[in-house]
Amino acid sequence: MFQRLPFIAILLTICSCSADNTSTSGHMSTESAHDIGRSDAADMLDRCKNTNAIRDQLLELRAREYNIRCRMGDAVADSYISGIETYLHENGDTLYETLFR
Repeated sequence: MFQRLPFIAILLTICSCSADNTSTSGHMSTESAHDIGRSDAADMLDRCKNTNAIRDQLLELRAREYNIRCRMGDAVADSYISGIETYLHENGDTLYETLFR
């Protein structure tokens, strides 16, 4: 539970920024979502050591994507997924090929 507190704090920050209608805040929200996606992908690779753990984590990531999409919009959710994809691609993980190709 406590390991999710930073993620929740970051999401709350994104929510507060996305409520502002300036183009800069929208850009910051998208950047933050991308960074969170990268961080979540890194955490997944560090913690998940078997197929079942990876499967559970992927379901959790998709649930987060859906939550972000509903609350903050498609652009922010797409950026979150892009962060995950970028991290997996840069780190040469076979999950990248499985999930994004």
